[in-house]
Amino acid sequence: MEPDQPPSPALAGASQDDKQHCQTPSAEGDGGVNMDGSNALTGLIELQNARRLRAAREDFADGTERAAVPFKTETVEPFPVDVFPSSLARFVAEGAASLNCPPDFIGVPMLSVAGALIGTSNVIRPKPDRTEYARIWTIVVGNPGSAKTPALETVLEPLHSIQAELKDRFDLAEAAYEDAMTRWAQDRKQPRPQPPVMEQIYTTDTTIEALAELLSRNQRGLLIYQEEAAGWVLSMNQYKGGKGSDKQNALSLWSGAPIVGNRKGKQAIYVPKPFVGFTGGIQPDVLAQLRNEMSEADGFIHRFLIVQPDRVQKRRTDAILSSEAKESWSKACQALRDLQPAENGPYPFAFSPDGLEAWNAWQDDHYAEQNTEDFPEYLEGPWAKIDAYALRLALVVHLLRAVAGEIPDDADVDAETMRRVDKLIRYFKSHARRVYGQLRETPEDRKVRQAVAWLEKRGGEATIRDLVRYKVAGTKTADDAEALANLLIKRGHATKVTDSRTTKIQLVMEEKEPDSSL
Repeated sequence: MEPDQPPSPALAGASQDDKQHCQTPSAEGDGGVNMDGSNALTGLIELQNARRLRAAREDFADGTERAAVPFKTETVEPFPVDVFPSSLARFVAEGAASLNCPPDFIGVPMLSVAGALIGTSNVIRPKPDRTEYARIWTIVVGNPGSAKTPALETVLEPLHSIQAELKDRFDLAEAAYEDAMTRWAQDRKQPRPQPPVMEQIYTTDTTIEALAELLSRNQRGLLIYQEEAAGWVLSMNQYKGGKGSDKQNALSLWSGAPIVGNRKGKQAIYVPKPFVGFTGGIQPDVLAQLRNEMSEADGFIHRFLIVQPDRVQKRRTDAILSSEAKESWSKACQALRDLQPAENGPYPFAFSPDGLEAWNAWQDDHYAEQNTEDFPEYLEGPWAKIDAYALRLALVVHLLRAVAGEIPDDADVDAETMRRVDKLIRYFKSHARRVYGQLRETPEDRKVRQAVAWLEKRGGEATIRDLVRYKVAGTKTADDAEALANLLIKRGHATKVTDSRTTKIQLVMEEKEPDSSL
């Protein structure tokens, strides 16, 4: 700019430091303002926008103007693959790599499947008056296309093989029954033959009436699996005006309380020790529908171990799940299915001396955590079920170690098993904090979280038109987008930044702590 020219209108009211900044070239000459002042306007706007962001950060940090929703959801621990014997850890790792999905999508359903195959054959008994079966109910949360369903099918493949074999046995028995009925029809002095019953190890039918019927014929137990787990959770009493007993019966399935059912025109059903495992998937948007369940006093939702791992970036993969790894899981499943009960009931496993010491230490830590003054009230429900799950997981981990040859078949549950269980429980607790934190969100909270996550993936900024175009957080119109932008600004997450042509929404970035390792 020539000395005798008046200052640019863009510089009017700017401080002397601002003017100097806009008229000083960079040392390298790569992006500084030209000496003729041609980029003075752009430079000043960038400087003022940067100062707005700095001011917004200060307001956000002070908490004087904005009530902030966290930028990030709760961090979660990665699935601890090494809780499994090495051959099964390989199955998890290779399966996840082959599908390009989180290891959680493989490892978590494995726990439910293993527990269901054990069924009522074996129990863990930490003291004479307490017994736990391996009932494990799990749900994995993942977006459409995240491979949670292919991962579940990979885990279930051995069950399909076992069920096919049971069907073949039933077909042979049914053919023999028909022959016996033909002979009986000719000589009715003999007792009438009884029809065979096909054993089942899993079902996708989740109505309580159907489950009661199945459990009466399969008293070792069943696994329920559903690609969309919310279907079962939300369907309780759906056709009975909310006044039926479905949910109460489902609560009994988790605890193993006896089922007694009367059927019109049929013999009553009695199942003394019903056993049901559960595994399935759910989408993040559908997860929000469970919010009402969290507020129910019966604690039904707290009986599920729900995990929501971080997303895995889409990419091509040449990784494969080796036949050796698949065979290891298939053999483990068959070995668990072949476990036998004791003569007068389930075979009971006790703790070894070091295992009991580890179990008691784990309990002390778990209860101490709950007794702290600042323990969140919304976690009291799920934490109340964790001690039962610690024992159930201990039984599963112990028997997986046994069928893999790590320990003798009749060994007591030792400290090493409890060490692995402790890792699993810490993992599940971290996910519970994330999931139940999200279930506490209001619709407004959820919109802010979704918008911040979307903006972060785009580099931290977008136009109003972008918000509409990509339907961010349910945005459909320009008015919706303006309202969302204003909400982000109000909550302290963003500021409006204007250049010479457009107005953008730009995230307020949190200051990063310096890396002490450098």
